[in-house]
Amino acid sequence: MAFEFTLEKGDFAESASSNEDNVIILKIGHDIARNVEYSLNCSLSIAIGENQSTLEFVFMIIETKPDGTYVSHMMSGLETKGLLTEPEQRTEVLDAVRFSLQILAENLQPSVINMMTCETNLPRKALMKYDYVFDVLPHLGYDARRGNQQLGTHIWIAKRIDQPANV
Repeated sequence: MAFEFTLEKGDFAESASSNEDNVIILKIGHDIARNVEYSLNCSLSIAIGENQSTLEFVFMIIETKPDGTYVSHMMSGLETKGLLTEPEQRTEVLDAVRFSLQILAENLQPSVINMMTCETNLPRKALMKYDYVFDVLPHLGYDARRGNQQLGTHIWIAKRIDQPANV
């Protein structure tokens, strides 16, 4: 694969784009030989079965043609290992995920933010990466912690501490 990583540390704000308030898209690279582009897509959207004040944070790498036509997506670290082969690339993408959660939480200020693993029974090392991403929320006024495991899936829950009295 001729993947070329183009995301540069610290350039997240300049390279982020969005067509909606609840989505951040960061271009992370391309493969000229295959004529595809790769983007990190992060979103805060209404969690299934919840009200509008409870949002779920989801992130994935999307593979598209240059015209934006969807090709595939990757949601797990195992799926991305073939693409992000260098440890520095994986670290920069993880930092970009954390940055995106921070920006989305600051802009939308939901009462509750959830995040779930897309795979079951992840090793401790993988769970620590989710902890790292979610750890940005206490600095934004949230009580954030890893919740209980259910059928091998982990969930993180953050509740805004500075709730207005009428919420």
